[in-house]
Amino acid sequence: MELDLSSRYILLVEDEYLVARSPVRLLDAWSTNIVGPAGSIASALDLIGNVEKIDFALIDVNRQGSLAYPVSDAFNQRQIPYAITTGYDTAALSEGYRHVPQLTKPYASEELEKVLLLIA
Repeated sequence: MELDLSSRYILLVEDEYLVARSPVRLLDAWSTNIVGPAGSIASALDLIGNVEKIDFALIDVNRQGSLAYPVSDAFNQRQIPYAITTGYDTAALSEGYRHVPQLTKPYASEELEKVLLLIA
């Protein structure tokens, strides 16, 4: 299946600038409209509440020592698909979030593409 993201809007929730650069470059190459990146839970929630169009999201689950579950909950409430990015094993996630597609950092472009095909 071909990945066509040219008219899609993705919210990228990542607190580390250097880590965000890689997916931003890939998403730009796929002509995706990037919302963010949001560097904090508060800024992510603000974007979710104020941006009219978000088709899907990538959420770094551990945000400066705080877990981004409120961001996941906001997407669940709005029925917006998302994937979790993390440096941790799935078992480290709260049980209610283990079913969410996950990218383990660092991830390759092929892994990102595979997850985006699931959620986009």
